[in-house]
Amino acid sequence: DGWAGVLNDVKLHGKYDFVITSHLLEDVINPSFLVNMLPKVAKAGYVAVPSKYHELMRNPSPDPNAIRRFRGAIHHRWIFTVKDGVLFAVPKLPVMDMDSTYDAMEELGANNSQRDLALLWQGHLPLKVLNNGFMGPSENDVVRMLREAV
Repeated sequence: DGWAGVLNDVKLHGKYDFVITSHLLEDVINPSFLVNMLPKVAKAGYVAVPSKYHELMRNPSPDPNAIRRFRGAIHHRWIFTVKDGVLFAVPKLPVMDMDSTYDAMEELGANNSQRDLALLWQGHLPLKVLNNGFMGPSENDVVRMLREAV
């Protein structure tokens, strides 16, 4: 268990005053697990992820032989935003790469001041996953949910 050492340290010495999680949540399979662990080990913290604007812009590929440009970092699994004070996780699905609805966000994503989404938390870090992680019941429903979420 990767958390055993940290949890044991917290048991012996108490929670850390502050933790920083920067550009990690978008990479993990289950961001809910990590977000639930943070308040168990710290009193407060800072979370930074790529902004939805940056993650939805088409990046020029560093590979001159690349077939096409893709949205955001190819290895990211999640796009985050904040809704009603809650960190909101949207799965980054391949259909988003093909949907021109997100093209309007490219200009915002290219603006360095819009590159990151960062927030401070204390006590707990509220997180909601789009449709509790269920991508259905139909393709049209999924596309609609994704468009409304970001």
